[in-house]
Amino acid sequence: MVFIIRFALPFMRRLHHNCFECVHRYCAWALLLIFWIQLILTVREDALLSHSNFWKLFLADVRVWEVSLITGFVIFPWLHLRKRVVECRRLSSHALVLNFGHGIVSFGQAVRITDSPLRETHAFAVIPNIRSSIEGLSEEEKKVWHVDQKGFSIIISRAGDWSGRIIDNPPTRIWTRGLPQFGTVRVVKLFRPCIVMATGSGIGPCLSLFVEQPSHPVKIVWSARAPLETYGSAIMATITRVDPTAIIHDTQELGRPDLVQVARNLWESGGFEAVVFISNMKTTREVTRGLEENGIYAYGVIFDSNCPISPLIYGDLPIITFSDNLPTARVGGEDTTFKRVSDDFYEPFRYKRGTTEIEISFMLVPPIQVEVSCTVPTCPTLSPSRIRKSVFQTLDGSLKKNGVSKTFTVGPDSLERLHSDVEEACHFKMASDDFKHVVANSENAATAFGGSVIYLTAAYA
Repeated sequence: MVFIIRFALPFMRRLHHNCFECVHRYCAWALLLIFWIQLILTVREDALLSHSNFWKLFLADVRVWEVSLITGFVIFPWLHLRKRVVECRRLSSHALVLNFGHGIVSFGQAVRITDSPLRETHAFAVIPNIRSSIEGLSEEEKKVWHVDQKGFSIIISRAGDWSGRIIDNPPTRIWTRGLPQFGTVRVVKLFRPCIVMATGSGIGPCLSLFVEQPSHPVKIVWSARAPLETYGSAIMATITRVDPTAIIHDTQELGRPDLVQVARNLWESGGFEAVVFISNMKTTREVTRGLEENGIYAYGVIFDSNCPISPLIYGDLPIITFSDNLPTARVGGEDTTFKRVSDDFYEPFRYKRGTTEIEISFMLVPPIQVEVSCTVPTCPTLSPSRIRKSVFQTLDGSLKKNGVSKTFTVGPDSLERLHSDVEEACHFKMASDDFKHVVANSENAATAFGGSVIYLTAAYA
C-alpha cells in the first residue's frame, strides 16, 4: 500500500509513469490475492469453531461477493486481450498510422494497445475507415483511411520512448486490450456549430469526427509544427474537406499562436455554442481556463494524473473552478456549500435581478482567507452567448479583473469598495445592509481583508 500511495502522487506519476503502472498493477494484484487468502482463512476458522459447512459460510459472507466483484473488474479487460495484425504507414519520422482490420468503432472512442501487455498500455483515438459515399474524397484519403473496409486506424506521434520505438520499428502485429472507450471529442456532437481546436497530435481524436460525421458544422483550428510535412496530405485533405476555411497554423514558420485570442475572435463572430480543445495537459488547462474567464464554453481532456491537491493539506489557497461553465469555489478538493455550520461558515445571500437569481456567499478558511463567489444558476432561457463572467482575485493588495490588474489599497473602506466592485461586475444594485449580511460581520471582514487573500468570482446574464 505504501508503494501504491507513493507512486499515485501526481509528480511521481509524471516522472516515473512506467514504474507507476507496474507498481499499481502488480501490487494491486498482490493485495487482491492477500484479501482472498485472508478471507478464505477467516471463513475456514469460523466454520471450524461453529462446526458449520465451509462452503455454506463462504457463499453467505458478503465480503466474498465484494472481493469477487473487484476481481471481476480486474479480470474483465484481460478477457479482451488480443494480438492483432496491423498495417503500418509512416507519415514522417514523427508520425505513424496503424490500421486494424477488425471491429466496428465510432468517433470519439479510443483503444489501448501495447507490445508488452504485462508492462504498459497506451490509449489512442480511433479513426473509423472512411465511406466511399462521402463526397470530395481525395485519392490520398482513400489510401490512408482504407475506404469501405472493415476496421479503423490510429495515429501514433513521437512523444516518448515507447512511441519512438514503434515509429522507428513499425510492428506487423500488436496487442489490444479491453473495449473501446468514449472520450472528449464525443461531446462535439452536442453543439451546432462547434469550434474544434487541437495542437500537434491532438488532431488525431478530432479526425474520427471529421471522417465519420463530415456534415457536422464545425470550425477547425489546428496548430502544429510543419503539419503537412509531419502528418501528410491525407490529413490535410480531410480537414480542408470538412472545413474549407480551417485555420491551420504552422508553428515552425509562424511561431506559437495565442489560441485564447484566436478562439475569442471566432466566438465573437457569432453562432458558435462551444469550444472543444484537444492538446497536452499544460496547454489544455491554460486555454480552457482562459476561454471560461471570457465567458466561452470550453471543454478539454481531463488528465487523471494531475488530480487537484487539497489546500487544507498542502497549505495551498482555495481556487475557483467552473461547473456547468459557471464559477464554483473549491476548497479541499470539494465544492463548497457555504451552509452555516459554525461561526466561520455562513448561509449564502440570494439576490434576484429580473428572472435571474444571483447567489453571493463567502466563508473564512483558517488561516483567515475571505472567499466570495457570485453565481448565476443554469437557466434554460439563457443561451451560452448571453452568459458573461468577471473574475477578481486579490493577492497582497493586487486586484485582477478579467486578467487585468489594478491597485486595491487596503483600508477602512475595503468593504465598501468590494461592495462597489461586486455591483459593477454583476450589473445590479444591492443595499449596503444586504451586502453586510453577505459578509455577516463587516468590521471583522474589513479587518481580515488587510492580511488575507480574497477570491471573488462574479457572473451575470
